Amino acid sequence: MAKYYATIAGLPNIGVDDRKLPIQTDALQAELRQELTKRDRRLLDLLLMEQELPQILETINAWLSDDSIHWEDDPSEIELEPKEPLETIDAKELADYIIAVQQRTKRPRTKQLPDFIKEYIEMRLPDPELEEELAEERAEMREELQQAEEPYTIWQLRLEQDKLIAMYYDYLMGQKNSFVAEWAEFNLNIKNILAAYTSRQLGFDPKEYIIGGGTLQHHLRTSQAADFSITEELFPQIQQLVNISREEDIARREQLIDRLRWDWLEEHTFSKPFDIEYLLAYYLELEILERWVSLNEETGEQVFRQIVSQLKHESTTSLEEFKRKQKK
Repeated sequence: MAKYYATIAGLPNIGVDDRKLPIQTDALQAELRQELTKRDRRLLDLLLMEQELPQILETINAWLSDDSIHWEDDPSEIELEPKEPLETIDAKELADYIIAVQQRTKRPRTKQLPDFIKEYIEMRLPDPELEEELAEERAEMREELQQAEEPYTIWQLRLEQDKLIAMYYDYLMGQKNSFVAEWAEFNLNIKNILAAYTSRQLGFDPKEYIIGGGTLQHHLRTSQAADFSITEELFPQIQQLVNISREEDIARREQLIDRLRWDWLEEHTFSKPFDIEYLLAYYLELEILERWVSLNEETGEQVFRQIVSQLKHESTTSLEEFKRKQKK
């Protein structure tokens, strides 16, 4: 396992309450890409990939629906370019794989394209036996969404985003590096627990907003108990997170969530002061600081209220959809 004595020794100290950045995340990312081994650089890319997933999905959607790709075309002459450069995956590998999928040919070997993205692309292949049934479901859903004044394309895109995010977290939690795997599980648990408590507070069905599988997710989807039957054995920070979920000030609530994440990062890298885990944690902590430095209290509150407003609108649509299905 590589040790990064010089790199880590040169990093400026940062604290969760800092409001000045000693270095930008872009600059640190560029430095780490030069210093890390190939294997460790891949771990960094995996952590950064979550923010790029919407762009990756947009690229996949565009290329899968590209009518200019025909089975008889020479793959080497087909040019596919993303709207914006992809930082965490090889765009050429993604393009070659999608071309093979479109042409129904042998899939190319890839070095950097994660398996979950390839699996997701394969899932998007139409199944002739299901097309008629799916067509009827889509037509019915379009009609329901039109009544709810929500475009079908937005609803479909949201489903695809949820599916890709779930596959991404499953992939991370399956990594051999325990820090990356446990960090992914910790973050997914935070997202799901907060989604469950928030949706219940708003009068919505929590199971509509839970991502992934597992014991904790099962409790969040099925439990009628006030605490969703989540014990400290399932999630040690459950009481802290429950208290955070009750915080009415949105900006304050987000800060408390970030502090919870920060404490986890500190705890899980304390005994690894010169390992890749320390550098990954440092980068994640710097991201937290950068987010809050870029938002003063006023603009931060405004942004978060916009997010909540959007979530409420989306949740209302999903709830009405669920109620209609229950009546059938």
